[in-house]
This record gives sequence, C-alpha cells and structure tokens, in this order.
Amino acid sequence: MFFLGGIISGAQGIIALGTPLAMASLQGGIPTLVLLMGMAHAASQVSPTHVCLVVASDYYHVTLGQLVKKTLPNSLLFCTFILAYYLLLRGMM
Repeated sequence: MFFLGGIISGAQGIIALGTPLAMASLQGGIPTLVLLMGMAHAASQVSPTHVCLVVASDYYHVTLGQLVKKTLPNSLLFCTFILAYYLLLRGMM
C-alpha cells in the first residue's frame, strides 16, 4: 500500500494519510514505522510527482520513462535493504 500510494501521491501524502491507519491496525511500533517510511521514500524516487525526477530528465535530455527504468532497480534494492533492517529491528525487540 505504501509503495503504490507513495508513487501516486508522493511520500508526504501517503505518510500523512496511511501512517495513522497502519499504526492503529498493526502492533509493530517503531520497526513498522521505519519500514513504512522507507517504502514511501523509495516510491517517491520513481514517482512523477517528485520534482527532482522531472528536472533530472529535462537536464539529461531523456524521457521520464527512461529515467524511471534506471531509477527503479535502485529503489527496489533500497526496499530490500529497508525490509532487512525492519527484520533486524523486529528481532532486537
């Protein structure tokens, strides 16, 4: 939910709307908050609502689709790292 919501509305929108709902329904505490914020950040890096993506595509004279293709693997790698960090935090608690 947070990754798709982050792509559609940007990180600030999904954090404001989704975090209170997720924290009320899940018993995760701080590790869950870290996971949700990390997913929202990763999603915002490939979202057309993120201004830096549009500016970078204009500066390097590439289409937005080409830039997303290059950015998406790094965002997914970040999601993998944030998931591993979440599991580490859950194991420590």
